[in-house]
Amino acid sequence: MALGALVLALIGCTAPSPGISSSGDERPSAETARSSPGKTRVPSPPDAPATVPPQPVAAPTLLLRSAKPFRLEPVRARPTACLQPPARADDFRVAGKAPAWKGLAADKDDAFAAPLGVAAAADGTVWAVHDRDGAGYRPGRLRRWDGSAWRVFDIPAVPFSGPFDSYSNPHTAKQVAVTPDRQVRVFGSPQYAHRSSGPAMFVHTFDEGRWRSEVFPVAAEPDASVQARGPWVRYGVGRALHWTGSAWRSYRLPAPQLGVPGYGGLQDVSMFEGRGDEFWAIAGREGDGGGWRTGLLRWEGTGWREIGMPGVGGPGRGVLKSGRRLIETYVMVNDVAVLGAGDVWVVGAAVMLVETGEDEEVDFRPMAMHWDGRSWSCHWGPAAGDRSEWFQHAEPDGAGGMWVVSKAGKLWHMSGGRWSRGRLPGFGGCAGPSVDLVMDLVVRPGGRQVYALGTHRCGRVVRSALWRTG
Repeated sequence: MALGALVLALIGCTAPSPGISSSGDERPSAETARSSPGKTRVPSPPDAPATVPPQPVAAPTLLLRSAKPFRLEPVRARPTACLQPPARADDFRVAGKAPAWKGLAADKDDAFAAPLGVAAAADGTVWAVHDRDGAGYRPGRLRRWDGSAWRVFDIPAVPFSGPFDSYSNPHTAKQVAVTPDRQVRVFGSPQYAHRSSGPAMFVHTFDEGRWRSEVFPVAAEPDASVQARGPWVRYGVGRALHWTGSAWRSYRLPAPQLGVPGYGGLQDVSMFEGRGDEFWAIAGREGDGGGWRTGLLRWEGTGWREIGMPGVGGPGRGVLKSGRRLIETYVMVNDVAVLGAGDVWVVGAAVMLVETGEDEEVDFRPMAMHWDGRSWSCHWGPAAGDRSEWFQHAEPDGAGGMWVVSKAGKLWHMSGGRWSRGRLPGFGGCAGPSVDLVMDLVVRPGGRQVYALGTHRCGRVVRSALWRTG
């Protein structure tokens, strides 16, 4: 099927975007920023008070084209399943020294909780979006790390009216992305009070010190999640937006036909940047006999190709404790790290539903699967000890390896097939382990520096913190 395009929405009414205020020492630039037809960008007073409750405003509606890409011939999994080794087998056994980390900053108060989204720019700046605590629903804040300190910017209000759900903050920005020309895009998707035909997504673009607010004409979904990576934005279940450099296109991700039994319903389908035009997505669908099927899709410029993944075989010797009977085994896919065209890692866990007398329980075993362009190899953590541990997030290190964070916040590094454990330094002379949790990793585009955002604990005090390799 040829690639087609259908105009779904026309440019809507426009109004000035909400202003910003900066909590840093500098003020937003007063230079006139670039603008495109049908879009307005109006600077706010530099000293606009952050305490004024922002109100919903009308904003331009983006021109969005619905695209039907080719569905490329799928690649079947080789092998079709990975057998579990004995319980004590550990492919992630430490075999070297991990690169060192440097502590950059630890907050002095708890004004900023866990970031909702993090992105890095090629110049080494780090951007993070945060909700704002306190009474009433207010827009969150955008923080920028410039190499020596954080600067804080107020995010505009949601650029359209509700009525919104009274139990959630409609202004919440869920993701942030940085374009190659250093524009920062903050995406959000408010939850309506009831079923609505209103818009589901907005984007605030921060460019040369000014905000521009725009609306995506996509249908609302209850509490739709959003993820942004490079020119791709995933929203809701199985939907994606792609910025071509001149226009936004809307895609519905194809349901995986070669999917393996997955753990839970996949609500957060994720996009991951590869090389050139290669992007990868985790996708899912309901199985024919019930349950959930998880698959892996690769965007190749003109269409999606499904890359079949192996399922998980039965447990090896000693994996199940005495008295437990295996009911079903699933694959839990949490993240993908694309290190090269034939060098892709999928991390998560093998999930075993077991019967224990009259009850049922779920055991997890950390695992990572590697795709070399033709076949898969599976790598296992031990099944003994903590049976609720798994790999949560993976990020390339810019030098051919990758960093992996576990559910418990443990940091692993893989390079040249050898695994090592990373350690983040503490702040303020705290005795003993002081890193409470690693929440996210992000690599500097085109570089070899990786940033870790997490929390630093000193006694009973827990604060947000930032670290970097090198």
